[in-house]
Amino acid sequence: MAQVDKAVATLQDMWYLAVVDGLGLDKSSFMLLQAGVQLPYTTGDLWQLVDSIPPKALTTVLSTGALNSFYQDYGSLFSVIIAPVSDDFKRVMNDYLADWMDYKKTVTVKDLQDAGGWPALFDFWAHQNLPDNIATSAISIMNKDNNNIVNSASQKYYANSNVNQPFDPKKDTLYKINITDIVGGAIAHGPTKSVHLDSNTSSSDVSTTWAKGGVSGFFDIFSLGGGGSYSKTTSKFTSSEVTIDATFQHVVTVETFKPGDWYNSGFLNYAYKGENVWSTGNPLTWANTFGPNGDLVRIIEGLVVVDGIEITITSDASYSEEEQKEIRSQASGGIWPFFSANASGGYNSDVSFNDQGKMIVKTSSPVGNPAVFGANVRDISAYLSTQAVNVAAMVK
Repeated sequence: MAQVDKAVATLQDMWYLAVVDGLGLDKSSFMLLQAGVQLPYTTGDLWQLVDSIPPKALTTVLSTGALNSFYQDYGSLFSVIIAPVSDDFKRVMNDYLADWMDYKKTVTVKDLQDAGGWPALFDFWAHQNLPDNIATSAISIMNKDNNNIVNSASQKYYANSNVNQPFDPKKDTLYKINITDIVGGAIAHGPTKSVHLDSNTSSSDVSTTWAKGGVSGFFDIFSLGGGGSYSKTTSKFTSSEVTIDATFQHVVTVETFKPGDWYNSGFLNYAYKGENVWSTGNPLTWANTFGPNGDLVRIIEGLVVVDGIEITITSDASYSEEEQKEIRSQASGGIWPFFSANASGGYNSDVSFNDQGKMIVKTSSPVGNPAVFGANVRDISAYLSTQAVNVAAMVK
C-alpha cells in the first residue's frame, strides 16, 4: 500500500508541475486546491475562502470549515499582546501595575469585545480595584496613551467587526473584494491556456517548490475523500502510462488578501517581531501562532480561477469488466485530477473503455461556470516584511 501511496503522490507532483508550467504560475507560492470547487456565488462565501489559512502542502483537499480563520486568529492576539506601557502610567500605577498585568493574562477575546477594547476594560477594572485617586489618574493616562499600536488596533478591530456573528456583505467588509469583481470582470478577460502531462516523461521533482511536495487531505484517483486507503483500480492506474491534456478557456489570478478596516498590519508586525510583548502563562504563544506549525503562519494572497474546462485523461492499463463497472460507479463526481463537488452548470465527466479495456475520461465544464483552481500562498514573515517596506516608502 505504501507503493500506491507513493505513486499517487508522484502523479500529483507531476500534475502540479504541469499546471505551473502550462498556466504560467509561480511554484514559489502556488497551491492546488483539489476538487475543482465552483467559485462561490456570494461575497460572503468568497470571504470565507480568502480568510482560510492554508496548510504547508502543494495540494490541499479544499474544506474551508476545517481551516483556520485569519480574521479570528488575528483577533485572538489582542488577549495576549501587551501594549507599550508609558513611564507616566507606570509611575501612577506603582505597586498596582503588577495586579493589572496579572489581570490582563486572564482576559479573553470575548471580554475585550464586550468591553470595546483595552482602554474601556481598564476603566472598568480600575474602578473596581484601585483607590479613587489612582484610578482617576491612571484612566486619564491610559486614554492619553491610547494611540499606541495595540490599543488603536484593538479599537479598529472591535469597531469594524463582530466575533459572534458572520460578516454580512451588505453592511460589513471582511475583505475589500466582492464576487462581482471576479465574475463580472476579471475572469472574462483571462487568456486561454493548456496543460499537458505524460507520466512516462513529465517531471515530478518538486524539491524547488515552496512546500516541496505534500497533499493535505486524502483522495483516491477515482474519488475525493475516502477512508485513507486506496483501491486496487488506483494501483493499476498509477502503474500505467497516464496522459492528461487540459484546456482552460479563461485563466486569471485575482488578488484577494485585502482585509477590511478591522485589520492593522502594524499591530501584526508588532506581535511578530516583539520579543517581550507576549504575556506569559497564556496558552496562546508566539510559537503556536507564528512558528513552523503555528496557526497564523501563512495567508492566501490570491486565487487562481479558471473557466471553460476541457480535460482528457487516458490510462493504457487494461481494466476488466468488473473494474470498469467499479470505476464508472465511483466517477460520478469526476476523476483525478479534476473532481467536482457540484455537477450543475453543464459539468460532465464521461468514462469510456476501448476494446483492450484502456480507459479514456473526458471532463468538461462550459464557460460561465468558473472554478477555484488554486491559490497563491505567502509566508506571514514575507508578507509582513513587504508591508513594512510599503509603510516605510509611504512615510518617505
